[in-house]
Amino acid sequence: MDPVSVIATISGLAITIEQIVGAIYRYGKGVNDAKKETNQLCSELFALKGALEHVRMNLQDAEASSTSAPASLSVPIIGTTEFSNMLDTTESALGDLLKRLEKPQGRINTALNRLTWPLKKDDIRDETQRLDRLKLYFILATTTDNLETSKQMYLEVRSLAQKLDDQQQQHDSAAQADLRRSVIRWLAPFDPSQLYRTSLASEQVGTGKWFLDGPFQDWFSGLSPPILWLRGKPGIGKTTLVSAAIDKAELQSDEEANVVTYFFCSFTNAASQDPVNLLGSLLIQLCNIDATLWTGVDARYSKEPSKSNSSCEPLSLGEASSMLADALRKFPKVYIIVDALNESKQSALMFSTLWDLRQGHEGLRILFSSTEELLLPAMQRASRLLNTVSMTSALVDDDIRLYVESCLTYNDRLRRLPSALKDNIRSKLLSRADGMFRWVQCQLDALVVQRTPLAIKAALEVVPSTLEQTYCNILRRIPSEDRVLAKKAFLWMAFSVQALYFDELCEAVILDEKSGTVDEDARLLQPEDLLQVCSSLVSFDTKENTVVLAHSSVLEYLTSEKIKDSEAREFYLDPASADTSLARQCVSYLCSPKLQSGYCIRVADLDDRYQDMPLLDYAAGSWPIYAQRIEKRDIDEVTRHLLLRFFETSKLPRCGNFGAWVQAYHRPAKFDIETSTPLYYASKFGINSLVKMILAVQGTRQLEVRGGNFGSTPLHVASYSGHFEVVQTLLAAGANAKEANAVGECGMMWAASAGRLDIMKALLDAGADPNFRDSGGCTPLYLAFTHGSLDCSMALLEAGADLANIDGRGYDATALAEKMKETYR
Repeated sequence: MDPVSVIATISGLAITIEQIVGAIYRYGKGVNDAKKETNQLCSELFALKGALEHVRMNLQDAEASSTSAPASLSVPIIGTTEFSNMLDTTESALGDLLKRLEKPQGRINTALNRLTWPLKKDDIRDETQRLDRLKLYFILATTTDNLETSKQMYLEVRSLAQKLDDQQQQHDSAAQADLRRSVIRWLAPFDPSQLYRTSLASEQVGTGKWFLDGPFQDWFSGLSPPILWLRGKPGIGKTTLVSAAIDKAELQSDEEANVVTYFFCSFTNAASQDPVNLLGSLLIQLCNIDATLWTGVDARYSKEPSKSNSSCEPLSLGEASSMLADALRKFPKVYIIVDALNESKQSALMFSTLWDLRQGHEGLRILFSSTEELLLPAMQRASRLLNTVSMTSALVDDDIRLYVESCLTYNDRLRRLPSALKDNIRSKLLSRADGMFRWVQCQLDALVVQRTPLAIKAALEVVPSTLEQTYCNILRRIPSEDRVLAKKAFLWMAFSVQALYFDELCEAVILDEKSGTVDEDARLLQPEDLLQVCSSLVSFDTKENTVVLAHSSVLEYLTSEKIKDSEAREFYLDPASADTSLARQCVSYLCSPKLQSGYCIRVADLDDRYQDMPLLDYAAGSWPIYAQRIEKRDIDEVTRHLLLRFFETSKLPRCGNFGAWVQAYHRPAKFDIETSTPLYYASKFGINSLVKMILAVQGTRQLEVRGGNFGSTPLHVASYSGHFEVVQTLLAAGANAKEANAVGECGMMWAASAGRLDIMKALLDAGADPNFRDSGGCTPLYLAFTHGSLDCSMALLEAGADLANIDGRGYDATALAEKMKETYR
């Protein structure tokens, strides 16, 4: 390496060192517990810079004093391969260190600095050691008689560099795993695998052969139509049968190289009822089968302006469907199995989406189950490709017989009964089952708790004939002193956004709705007593520690007209008021005096807060969903004022209860919580009545205040989230339609990409620039073109959108626009 190149390289390294020291200083200002480590790093960096400057000055002096001999002869080591490699090693080491210390752009609070300091103590020790070895090497490099020592130092540095490279690879692997988990949570917030495993575990060996060896096998082998509908009344055992079908399909696909994907809709989890989450889950399963598919998914995720899962907007149904369709083309034969389609409130949209996917892929075969009454318009279009199998009592009688026999043989209490009593149980249950697994299960649960053969005989004499009567009897047997507790538990489980953890439910049932406080004297001494009180009506998952209503038929009964006319009428749950009640309780909980101090600075304090308030995570994430539900029916005055009182706490130090909620909602909030306003979140969630109330009470002072991960105005986030009425309200209040967030994106770009013509026209009419360009030079017209929105494209053209260089890379869309205009005419 010639002296001029060495001098230039050293000058560049000196600049990098100054950048690193600057980065360390910025971190050190906000991270009190890292001062010692940052001082160590800075000292070694300055020492290394001094050693490098010494080498540079020696070379410059040698160049100036010698006209006949190369300067490299005055400093012999620089002519060696080791010296050249050592400079490369130094450049790589400093570059890696700078990259790890680079902080994201934008205003970040002190709490985040403390949370995101990237170097652990072991990392700092190893980095300091490596810098020390590099420094010593370059000091020795200016001593002409130390070639051998320098070579030994070079070998030590290479060894240490390898160690650090290994550590960095581990760090990168961990970072990649974190990214993968974030992508999965964004694309598939509901994981169906737990429901599958739980249901499959309840399968009785030998049952379901009539379906698995018959209609299912014909469907799987391609001997029957590509769409198979398994239908049956509630409680007949569809979910267990579907789980067994998935298990068999996966076994056979291993042998035949076919691809099997599945999904479970559940009345206990709102995310499982969303068609977008269905498509996302199927896509993730395909990515796990063919890892090359992750490239496209990761690329799409990287376009999300916010990488925090609570802020990341889900894909549109159209985009999710398109991505899944592209992935499906990688596989010649794919099986999609979906259970309990009727438990989704968007079952028609789910089925039509699956049907559209089938239309584009001849090798796609679909199996779904539902109750008998599910009749969707799309089914008529699919009739020639649809095979229906009805689960009748005659088909499942043998399976029920096997189930009863298994319980009488293996249950610790029932297997000890006299043979004659066992015969009586068999006779009574099998004669009245009428194909209802759920009914049989409830009767056996009732018999198991009887303490004597006499009590069992008495119970058999009054066995209810229907599932509704069974549930009524269970409710009537709840002691009067436990009924208020039980009804609260049923309410939370029946209308939960997702399955509640057991400690969350135990907290919820003792929550005072008005005060938001928990009466510690009302807390159960033995929390397990709650499960005993609710009996067979609930199901507790010991592995996941979640508790849900035992079956969809329980929810149907608790909200039915039949219970209102029964002896269990006091347990009736009114669907019309349930979301309002739970929204109030969640917000009241967040108004607790325990949260008045605002967001936490230290991670340890935040952890303590979650321990002290078990319902915090659920309440923080769920009240916006409940509010969105009741907004469709108009939020009542009491709830609006409760929310306004909650929002008013944002004026307290560290934003009070509101700030504590923002931190819990984003967990952790990777932005300055102080800048986030109630108007921003009301706009984000699309709660127009709240937006109007905030504007009426506080005026327009929050109208242009930026919040969230990327400094967006309320108008921007409303446009981004697709809330047209909120956009109208904000524009009417004077919101700036020409807004752009901190990374140079405007709300109109999201309207263009989502095909939201209504939002786009509202923004254009209010003065938004049709030729707006983001930081990369991309325009709304380019997004409308590439996302296939003809209407949005034409609206932009009519508003004067420029056709030249619409993507920031020189693409001219004149020819494309002419073709589009012809199509539009």
